[in-house]
Amino acid sequence: NKVKVYLTLTGNGEVKQNNTPFDLTESNKVNIVEKEVEEQLEQSIRELIKKVQKKYKTDIFGFGDTMFRRHPSEWKKIKDDWKKEFTEADVKVDVNIAIRLIGLTGSSPRIEEAR
Repeated sequence: NKVKVYLTLTGNGEVKQNNTPFDLTESNKVNIVEKEVEEQLEQSIRELIKKVQKKYKTDIFGFGDTMFRRHPSEWKKIKDDWKKEFTEADVKVDVNIAIRLIGLTGSSPRIEEAR
């Protein structure tokens, strides 16, 4: 009885520079960074959607348009109440990020002070 939206975002990224001791030349470490980025993005996106639903009550994301195209018979049933349906919709967010390139990595060089 409630609209459910499943939002999947995918993307590729690169680390331009890493001047921490976290060695990104090891693939398992890249996976750790990918998962952390995914979790942070999912949280930010969920918070943004909730804010728009509760504060602005406007479907700026086009979920209704997508529902109209993909599920026209269901859309006909709720289109007149879409504003209310949108504010109460259950939105699930899934983010999949792949780091494809690693740039400069390693500790930053330190220049010893002249004595």
